Amino acid sequence: MAVSELIDPELHVWRGDMIMTLFHRDDAVAITKIPLSKRDVADSIVWLHNKNGKFSVKEAESAIHALWNCAAVQDVWAGSIAKLQKGVTGFSNFMQLMEHLVDQLSTEEMELFWVQCCLIWNQHNCILYGGKLKHPTSLNKRAEEFLEEFKHAQVSLDGRLREQRIDDAWQPPPSMEYKLNFDAAIFSGQEKSGIGSIIRNDKGKVMAAQIMDNLYIDCNDEDVNYVEAKVKCSLSEFLESPTLSELNKFLPFELDEVNELPAVIQVTFFNCGGLAIGVLMSHRIVDALSFDDA
Repeated sequence: MAVSELIDPELHVWRGDMIMTLFHRDDAVAITKIPLSKRDVADSIVWLHNKNGKFSVKEAESAIHALWNCAAVQDVWAGSIAKLQKGVTGFSNFMQLMEHLVDQLSTEEMELFWVQCCLIWNQHNCILYGGKLKHPTSLNKRAEEFLEEFKHAQVSLDGRLREQRIDDAWQPPPSMEYKLNFDAAIFSGQEKSGIGSIIRNDKGKVMAAQIMDNLYIDCNDEDVNYVEAKVKCSLSEFLESPTLSELNKFLPFELDEVNELPAVIQVTFFNCGGLAIGVLMSHRIVDALSFDDA
C-alpha cells in the first residue's frame, strides 16, 4: 500500500477511518497528526529496500554503527583529534558511547565530535541516494571549518545574550484584555539608545507597537511579504556540503534591508520536492525568545 492511498486527494487530509482500521490506535493517532503538504507531490522511496528488492526493518542501520562502529566511519575518526583516533569500538548502543566520551573529552572536543557526527550522518544519507563517498580527510577538515564558522558567527553577533528565567517568558493576559510590554537597550559602540513598546491581546496578536524617534508599527492588516524561489538541485545535494553563508540565500532580503518591513517569508523549492522556509521578523515586533513562545 502506498502512502497516497491513505490521503484524500481532493481534501488533502488523512483518511482517518481507513487508518484507524489498518493500524494500531496509537500508531493511527500518530499518523493522522503528521501535517500534509498542500502541493501534489509524487511518492518517493525514503528507505531503501534490501538486495532482493524487499523492504524490511532489519535493513535499518543503528546510529552506533552508522556513526562509530562502521569501518568506513572509523577511517574518519582516525583522522580526527587524538582522543577520537583511538576510540574503542564494540558499544552496543549510542548511549554507551556517549557515557564513555563524556568522561574522556573536554567541552570543545565534544563540540567537534557532534559536528563530525552531523557530517558523517549527512554523508551516510547522501550515499544512500546516489551521492559520492567523500575522503575522510575532507570530512575532518570540514568539521573543523564548520565549528570555526559557528564560533566566529557567535562572536560577530551585535549585542550580548542575556539569561532569562523560564517564568520570565511572555504570558498572555486574561481573556478580552490587553498586555503592554516595553524594553530598552543601550548600544555603547554607536552611542545610541532605544526604547520600544508593544501591545498584544489574549491571543498574542499584536494590536499596536511603537519605538522612539516617532517610528511605529502600523497595524493595517496588510499581508506579509511572501516570496517563492526555485533551486536547480535536490535538497540532498545542498546538504552534502552546507555552508553558513549559503543559508542567507533562503531569505528574500539581506538582513539589513528589512528595516521598514515587519516580516518577510521566502519558500524555496528544490527539484526533489523538498523545500526550505526562511523567515525574517523585525525586532520592533518580536525577539527570538517571544517568537519561540508564539
